[in-house]
Amino acid sequence: MPGRGFALRGSTFRFRTEAGHVYVTVNADGDGRPVEVFVRTGKCGSTLNSLAEALGRLASLALRSGADPEEVARQLRGIKSVQTRQEAGAPVTAVDSIPDAVGLALELFLGDGRQEAAHGAGEEGAELFLRIGPAGERGVGASPESDPRAIP
Repeated sequence: MPGRGFALRGSTFRFRTEAGHVYVTVNADGDGRPVEVFVRTGKCGSTLNSLAEALGRLASLALRSGADPEEVARQLRGIKSVQTRQEAGAPVTAVDSIPDAVGLALELFLGDGRQEAAHGAGEEGAELFLRIGPAGERGVGASPESDPRAIP
């Protein structure tokens, strides 16, 4: 398993969940491949926060061990708890659970232009939309008009 570099680039995503906000940070190596995931809830020292940290550690281990980042995201997406509506401007209207949020963060990180989606698709205040493609393929776009299957 390759070692961690001195400095990594990444993005932090904030999602609303039934347990409050969850922050998911995805860091990539020099080639832009995700190698690290950190998951934090607002409840330090709680059982929930320890489970969130464990989820991030296991996702990081899988990524550093060569697992396909898209497959890691696919395995986490759709895990259900209590669906929670997201804030205006979020890339999706709802998140189903903390694992779902981690999978979504990985998808956004890997999205069109890799980290471009995480930075507002190039426009200040731009809204992002989740596209559902054939066979459940997902992607991120800047406009629902660009894809009729987009979920605003």
